[in-house]
Amino acid sequence: MQSSRILFHNDTAERILDGNHTATIRYKTYDADEVEVGDIASAILPNGGVFAALRITRTAVLPAVEALDLIAAFGEQYPSESAEQLLERVNRYYEAEMTTDSLVRVITFEKVASEGVDPSDGKPTLEDYKKRLRYRLTPSS
Repeated sequence: MQSSRILFHNDTAERILDGNHTATIRYKTYDADEVEVGDIASAILPNGGVFAALRITRTAVLPAVEALDLIAAFGEQYPSESAEQLLERVNRYYEAEMTTDSLVRVITFEKVASEGVDPSDGKPTLEDYKKRLRYRLTPSS
């Protein structure tokens, strides 16, 4: 078992914290290449802040068109409902164009910690941002 880091965008981080996102699909990225089943991975934001610890439960490499079926078979949650939505979603994050035949890596996980997860580099976590946003949106008395 090794220590790994997996990058997530802020919108995905919120769904992970809420328990509504338990799988990720990676295409031509190296941040998650080394994760293996049983690893505890730090879930990080684009600024490097850690927002959760994730236990890797399954991994598989397969054509993108099959990724959602595999995620559903595993009983995991991913926010796309069709291969077209998946391609659109994933292609937003990558410079290369992924097609239905592109090989992707599906990684499923369970959140094992979010409260009290401290980024080792002192960068703010997603929870810090949420608290600041709630503070700014709270009307003054």
